[in-house]
Amino acid sequence: MNKFAYSLFPLFLFVLQTNCSLKENKTAYVNADGGLILREKPTKNSNKILLIPNNSKISIIDSPTTPDQINNKSGNWIKAKYLNNVGYLFDAYLSFEQSAVEQKLCPNSEYVIENLKSSNLLKNKEKIKTINIENAVYSEFINSKSNNYLIAEVKNKYYTSVRKNEKIFGIYNEFNNLFISSWDDTEGDFIDSGYNLNFILNNKPNYLKFHPINKSPLCYYSVVAAYAYPKVENRFLNQKIFSRVSYPECNFENPPDNLSPENSIEIIPKKFKRESILIINFESNMISFEEFCDKEKNDEIMKLWENAKSLNIKEL
Repeated sequence: MNKFAYSLFPLFLFVLQTNCSLKENKTAYVNADGGLILREKPTKNSNKILLIPNNSKISIIDSPTTPDQINNKSGNWIKAKYLNNVGYLFDAYLSFEQSAVEQKLCPNSEYVIENLKSSNLLKNKEKIKTINIENAVYSEFINSKSNNYLIAEVKNKYYTSVRKNEKIFGIYNEFNNLFISSWDDTEGDFIDSGYNLNFILNNKPNYLKFHPINKSPLCYYSVVAAYAYPKVENRFLNQKIFSRVSYPECNFENPPDNLSPENSIEIIPKKFKRESILIINFESNMISFEEFCDKEKNDEIMKLWENAKSLNIKEL
């Protein structure tokens, strides 16, 4: 699993302490290449509950107890919660730093998080529509070349979308602090379009390349500009969004015979070799992103996925 988390301010305040005050810290991250075992009792001989993947976020329930030494590492056993499981972890393999997680996703992941660029484009052409989220106002405009673009105003500062043709698409009825925009960077025969999930972080507008429906191409066969679609489904559970992407298996060395842009969707084999589940968690003090890749999708993750419900998209 690869994960990164961001604090929300001023609406939310997220402060990570050092390990001198773990009970106040409340949050830590697994820092063990092979993962960390959650046990029933504070001892290495206790029964195993499950193996928590490296870089996973855990919640600390109580202050450290029971000093111990494992693999020449000294530490304490600490009561913690991972997803819906409560048990004990050896804290020598936990990280409590403010930037505790690497900002990377699964290999070849479709997910990219970026912030909008500062802008002074206030010579408005034609305003199409406006949407408010948190302390930001997003407006959609159309320029002289009939391309749509977004400008966000946050605390009297302006930011513009980085896509050539981006529009306000819709909202999820289950969440009130984000919205979806559609974009189209298609040039010539190469189709490049998709969706962004927009939200505010640290008083700046950010977006996640997202897939509310199955539309973003993954496999490009450059000779004929053909592509195959991943399978995409989004659900929600409490304050979490689950995005499941099944990636098509692409054989670039031996492309299908008679492949062309007109028949690529029908000819490219419908085989899916890789899969990931991205969990976007909106808590009272932070927003976090966790992507579980292939073998990291354990029974607990799949159980959460099965219990989640389809997101209700309302087009604007």
